[in-house]
Amino acid sequence: CIQGCRICPPSQKILTHYLPQLAKSCAAIYTSMDGNCLYNAVSQILYGDESHCSHLRLRAVIEMILYQDFYESSRYRCLVIY
Repeated sequence: CIQGCRICPPSQKILTHYLPQLAKSCAAIYTSMDGNCLYNAVSQILYGDESHCSHLRLRAVIEMILYQDFYESSRYRCLVIY
């Protein structure tokens, strides 16, 4: 596990049950329950804590604005929420 990250036993059990191969190299970790679980988890993995969550979210928004045409292309249209 990434140093400082706490494994979530119920989620790890589900991961192990449904995706045993993935569970050998990955772990389900606790994050704050504030609706930012993806960014909190990435912040924990990259920086060891959730303090960079807002920065990562902002960078994701900037990425989508700068490359809007790419994300709106027909190949990825199903991923875009209108």
